[in-house]
Amino acid sequence: MTYARLLIPQLIPENKVLYLDSDIIVNDKLDSLFNIPLKDHYVAATPDPLRGFNAGVMLINNQLFHHNPHKVKQLFNVSQNKENAQADQTALNIVFGDTYLKLSNQYNYMISGEQYLTYNYKDLREKHVVRLNNVTNPKIIHYAGGDKPWSLTSGGLMRDIWWQYRNLSWENVLSRRLLEPVRPKSKGEFFTFTPTDDLFNIKSLIKQLSEYTFNIAAWVPMSSKLISLLEYPNVRLYSR
Repeated sequence: MTYARLLIPQLIPENKVLYLDSDIIVNDKLDSLFNIPLKDHYVAATPDPLRGFNAGVMLINNQLFHHNPHKVKQLFNVSQNKENAQADQTALNIVFGDTYLKLSNQYNYMISGEQYLTYNYKDLREKHVVRLNNVTNPKIIHYAGGDKPWSLTSGGLMRDIWWQYRNLSWENVLSRRLLEPVRPKSKGEFFTFTPTDDLFNIKSLIKQLSEYTFNIAAWVPMSSKLISLLEYPNVRLYSR
């Protein structure tokens, strides 16, 4: 399905299209983004931490594609390359290279990839963190890495804000109610980094200290025994 975005020029008649991945949150009005003039650029996007641009948020110049229908065929031809590491995103970068229109990072605030960069590209991680820190008002938050906020053991940034939007009813969306905290305010925090799931009296402690948050981390994926602790609202789990 990731290749379906390449068919947008053939399926949608409008002159301009804003494409958004499913793992994003729109955190502000997007009029300023949609009104950006594309001129002779096929797509507008933000740079990817690893290479080229990220295709999770793209403002597409459909009118230009309609005038040059061969571009879609070219994208699909390139995507058949066995060295294509990131599917349609690689194809888009090969075809358009540096000719894309660069967008502000506030329109594609990519997070959740910090862990991957830490283990594989430490030098890029520093640049990535600087990029995040330079954005004061992200309009589109993109959970672009493998650590998705809906994962039971997610330790990614801005996880709670995803759940705040997830918990909104349509009634609250229409009435523009403010987001409510996902968790009650904690009196304090406990943290343990454990090599085992046999934590002595952990359930008793969690129950008796219900106004405190218990953060449990492990170097490996969590066992079902630890995951079962998530029935208590004051428990957070973090695994590699």
